[in-house]
Amino acid sequence: MKKIVLLVILLIFHITSFTQVNPILFQHLTSDEGLSQGHILCMMQDSEGYIWAGTYFGLNRYNGYTIDVFNADNNNPNSMFIDMASSILEDKRGNIWIGTWGVDIFDKKTETFRHIPANADDGSISHGGISKLAQDENENIWIATQGGGLNKLDYFTEEISYFNSDQTTENALKSDYINDILIDRNQNMWIATEEGGLSKMNLRDESITTFRHDPNNKHSITSNKVSSIFEDKDQNIWIGDSEGYLMLYNPKENNFTSYDFLTQRFKDRKIRIMQIKQDWNGDLLLATNGAGLVIFNYKTGEAIINLHDNKNPKSISSNEAYSLIVDKNNTVFVGTFGRGISKYSLFNRKFETHLIPESNNFDGDINAFTDAAEDINGRLIVGTYYGFLVFDQKTWEYKHYLPGNTYEDNKILTVTVGPDGSIWLGSMSGLHRYDKNFNKIRTYVFDETLKDNSIYTIEFDYQNNLWIGLFSKGLLKISEADWVNTTKPSIVHKLYQIDYNNQKSICGNQNWIIYPHKDSSLWIGNEGGLCRYNYESDDFTRIFTTGLGAIKKIKIDSNGIIWMGTIGNGIFSYDLENNTYKQYDTQNGLCHNFVFGLIIDKNENIWISTENGLSKFNIKSEKFRNFDERDGLPVNRFDDASDSELANGHIYMGTNNGFIIFDPESIINDSSETKVVLTELKINNTALNSYESFINDTLVNIPIGQISTIEFNPSQRDFSFEFAALHYVAPHKIQYAYMLEGYDSDWIYTESDNRIARYTNLDGGNYTFMVKSTNADGKWTDESLIIPVVIHPPFYRTIWFLLIILMLILFLVLIIFRLRITREIRQKKVLEKKVKKRTIELSDKNALLKKTADDLTELNKLLKERQYQIEHQAKEITVQRDELKQINNTKDKLFSIIAHDLKNPFNVILGYTDLLITNFKEWDDKQNLEIMSYIKDSSSSTYILLENLLSWSRSQRGTMDFNPERMNISLSINMVLREVVPFARKKGVEVVNLLSNGLLTISADPNMLTLIYRNLLMNAIKFSNPGNKVFIDAEDHGNDFVRFSISDKGVGMEKDKIETLINPDISSSTRGTDGESGTGLGLMLCIEFVTLHKGKIWVESKVNEGSTFFFTIPKQIQEI
Repeated sequence: MKKIVLLVILLIFHITSFTQVNPILFQHLTSDEGLSQGHILCMMQDSEGYIWAGTYFGLNRYNGYTIDVFNADNNNPNSMFIDMASSILEDKRGNIWIGTWGVDIFDKKTETFRHIPANADDGSISHGGISKLAQDENENIWIATQGGGLNKLDYFTEEISYFNSDQTTENALKSDYINDILIDRNQNMWIATEEGGLSKMNLRDESITTFRHDPNNKHSITSNKVSSIFEDKDQNIWIGDSEGYLMLYNPKENNFTSYDFLTQRFKDRKIRIMQIKQDWNGDLLLATNGAGLVIFNYKTGEAIINLHDNKNPKSISSNEAYSLIVDKNNTVFVGTFGRGISKYSLFNRKFETHLIPESNNFDGDINAFTDAAEDINGRLIVGTYYGFLVFDQKTWEYKHYLPGNTYEDNKILTVTVGPDGSIWLGSMSGLHRYDKNFNKIRTYVFDETLKDNSIYTIEFDYQNNLWIGLFSKGLLKISEADWVNTTKPSIVHKLYQIDYNNQKSICGNQNWIIYPHKDSSLWIGNEGGLCRYNYESDDFTRIFTTGLGAIKKIKIDSNGIIWMGTIGNGIFSYDLENNTYKQYDTQNGLCHNFVFGLIIDKNENIWISTENGLSKFNIKSEKFRNFDERDGLPVNRFDDASDSELANGHIYMGTNNGFIIFDPESIINDSSETKVVLTELKINNTALNSYESFINDTLVNIPIGQISTIEFNPSQRDFSFEFAALHYVAPHKIQYAYMLEGYDSDWIYTESDNRIARYTNLDGGNYTFMVKSTNADGKWTDESLIIPVVIHPPFYRTIWFLLIILMLILFLVLIIFRLRITREIRQKKVLEKKVKKRTIELSDKNALLKKTADDLTELNKLLKERQYQIEHQAKEITVQRDELKQINNTKDKLFSIIAHDLKNPFNVILGYTDLLITNFKEWDDKQNLEIMSYIKDSSSSTYILLENLLSWSRSQRGTMDFNPERMNISLSINMVLREVVPFARKKGVEVVNLLSNGLLTISADPNMLTLIYRNLLMNAIKFSNPGNKVFIDAEDHGNDFVRFSISDKGVGMEKDKIETLINPDISSSTRGTDGESGTGLGLMLCIEFVTLHKGKIWVESKVNEGSTFFFTIPKQIQEI
């Protein structure tokens, strides 16, 4: 066993201080982004969603991506009067009022300015310096001036009323220099003056009450230099002064409560509160001259002061904050004096960020945070590149400790807390240990074989063994007995290293992560893959060693799936039970494939810190949501081993510029809607400042953002639209989709850096351009920007042109037709003359020909009579020949029957007769009666055969009479059964009559129907075996016909045999089950007689299952 030498080192350094908790991470707009100047005097968001900012050098309109600047132009009477814009207001009709030297009115429909002068005459504004503009419920515009008092401008007549200071009257303005005005919800106007205190005007009667500072009354206003006024959501009136005091008006006592947190913080200078607003949490936002942006919770008295930090580019850009607005989506814009606009949003503050303040000037990189762990007292121990910090999570007070003297000693890579509350830290130089009170420290220095090796991970397992992952020398295990005893001069350890000849050895020496799971298993991730330690055999099982790369992080979810973060290959899930895995990387949505941290929250979401941002992975949906600096991360790059799940479920992650702590359930999605506007229109690659259109027969220039429909002429074959969503949380994370309906078959999706839709060479017609967007969190807006587009075709493709061409073609056709008719008339006249001459010549020849034709006609007539006689005689001969052939066939068939089928019965009769004559006397009566019954059966069969033969002969010769009459079916069947039942009994076959309707009648020939019954029943008996049954039935099928059926359970027939039955041949027959012979004549008669009744006959049969013959007889039949 190897040993580690134990050295005792005194605590080198620690400091107690506070972190800057959750500092706001600002984004900035400066002249680099297009601002006309960095001195922001006023700001406003208009009803369409644009952000307006006034400066000393122009008015700016911001859409989230680009800035339009409006300046004074001496050559343009519709431009601003001067470049300075000191105040701004949008009236109830959508016009924008700007304080310049006087007032400019901006018409958004035409993007033109109109000026109302100051000091020009008695009817003008009383002073050119305009500090604030407001509009009351009667649409009057109130103008606060810097030296000319208060002006009221009638919106409709533009007549001006003046309110000036009066020192002789108690309830009057006490100064003409007005800093701010506010019209509250009770229609009172509050007036903040520079030296005259605060005044309140009742707008209904224009009476004024003035409040001034009284040094003997602590509830009076704190100063007569009042700089700002604000009414919050609860209708509280807040006042800021030029001394740094914030005041709350108490309407019941008609006095004020003052807050001095700024004067207490900044005792060396006076802070002027320039503007007051309220954020989504109800906190007051104070734009100050000297203290940056202050967030004040008046319920708790807590004030957070956001100052500019030269080392933090995401701090507010200046401490001189002059103006302030909170937009519709809770984005705060802070206008500074000289450094543009700083902005942040509720949805940019998803993560609680901690930074060590710039004032704590440590020599090392204190804000580069690595691993963290909670101790037994709930304190957070955080490793940095310059020692480690111990935080009180309630107050965020921290102490800073340096374990050693060198950079390697103080660069902490991993932190863990032992079972006894001791603190263990791994650095680039070795292992450091503190007790739970941080009073003692011991550094374990490795022996020569392990010296100069970094410790990347430290963990305790369920047996309280201490496991140490080394950067390149393997894995160490120290038993509880060895690390608990701090008095020993050395500590015993066991070293595990890869043995390429032993599959039970650890799979790599560069051990990044040790993961003791709650099921008492221990997992190790290294450059060789994933392996599990076996406690009983003290060796390892290599689980997953191919295709992963180096494993940085391991976690196991509630379903037993192992999740691994890798260096360069994203994350993997591994199902140990089924031995299956899946990879998720940037192609699936992960923000970077280099993973530093991996935490599974209680909702089974995986939080993955990477080289380029933070990803949230939903295990069920397998979808990623990514976060970056635009969402409030201090930086996009996280640090090695920089993750920890805290006891309250919150997640810690460290970066190289601060660390974040967040509650996964508090990371909400922005559900706000976006509004998309056109920002630029290009035609033939030329950007237009405005679009010309006719309105009420007047040609006007319409601003691009005000376009409601667009028409293009034939020469404007190349045009493009640029668009923007007026949503300022994180404009560059917004996605867009556009479509030109009538041309595009589906939406075309694009990113914020390509917000242009371009179309060329479209056919003339009516189209509709549509564009929609998401917000910064990917929620698509419900409404789209919709602009009808009309493209006029070239003149040669217009309907009028085509109609003219069609008319010209018709005209030419008509002319050609007329010319042709005229020519044909001329030709006709010439031909008529020729025809007339030829007619006379032919007339004589026709007379001669006529006589010849008459003679030929008589001869032809005679020949036709002769031909007809010959053809008639030929037909008679043919008929006679066919009849003779039929008679011969009948004769042949008859002779065949007589020769074959009649011979056998007669031979039987003669044979039995000889036997009877010879033995009559010797036999008893029973024997003689039996022989006579045989003779009778043969005679009956012979009789039936003769009767069939006679009927067939008649039918063949056409001499058979057909006499249908109304008859009872039951009676006819019973009559036939009396004939055939004896034959059946003789054979042992039972005949069953299934007819249930004894009254059923039809119209049929009785003799023919009887013959049909008899032949089909005898046929069924013939092919039945003894013991079988034969069934006869008849069913009424409504008004049309009666269906008869005779079925047996005999031998049945093959399919080809059934086909021969339908077209029977008298020469072919089949013997019965007792060898009974047949002629096929009976079935032929059945078919002919059924057909004669206009019925149908068919058979259904299966081999060895029997046959069923069906035939139908109509209920009514005409006598033939």
